[in-house]
Amino acid sequence: MKSFLIIERPEAHLFNETNELTAAANLGAPDPADIGIGIFYDAILTAFQTLSPPLSTDRQISDWAPLEPVTTLLDVEAKINLIKHQGEGTAQDPDEGTDKADLAHFYRFLEIQVGRKIKQADDKRWGFTHKTVRWPDVWPVAVVPAGGHDARTAPPEVRILLADFDRAFALLLQLLNDAWTTGDDSLVNAAIGTMTSMGALGRRLMEIPIPGTDPVQTYAPSFRVRGHAPTKSV
Repeated sequence: MKSFLIIERPEAHLFNETNELTAAANLGAPDPADIGIGIFYDAILTAFQTLSPPLSTDRQISDWAPLEPVTTLLDVEAKINLIKHQGEGTAQDPDEGTDKADLAHFYRFLEIQVGRKIKQADDKRWGFTHKTVRWPDVWPVAVVPAGGHDARTAPPEVRILLADFDRAFALLLQLLNDAWTTGDDSLVNAAIGTMTSMGALGRRLMEIPIPGTDPVQTYAPSFRVRGHAPTKSV
């Protein structure tokens, strides 16, 4: 959770947050050398502004909501600002900036870390409420070894699930690559379906204990890329 807080940390605190919220936000205080996602996207925007490259709608996904074509530098700025807003909020409020009226990612993670909901009070200041956020039940997943679990020593069911997950992972990456390469909107839907199947496979793995572990720990996906036939010729 602290890693998520570091990645999504706002570049500045809210100007109307309580001292308690300010102190809690420092749970994600990074090493000065760390680069959060906001700084990363600022660098991307600076590159666009400096180079001012020609923008083409060729191969852009255009018929798949909520994606829209990017045709001007103003479009680029708007999209990057939205991404940042969704991750870290703004100096005015911690809302993600969409019609959902939900907290930005940083503040959602902070609610889980602290265990209390965040809300704007009648005095317009943002702070923690007395409503609690309970940590969900989780599986005791073991740290995945470098290179992934050794299928040769795993039980047959685990060996099959590991292989199926890795194939689905490779297919997901290929579908996304082909979608951005061809502009075929249907491939995005196919990628989402593949991602959903990975969730089911991953949960099944995380329910299986690793023999010999005490206290008991369970398997998890290895996220290895396994070859398969291309999804689309380019």
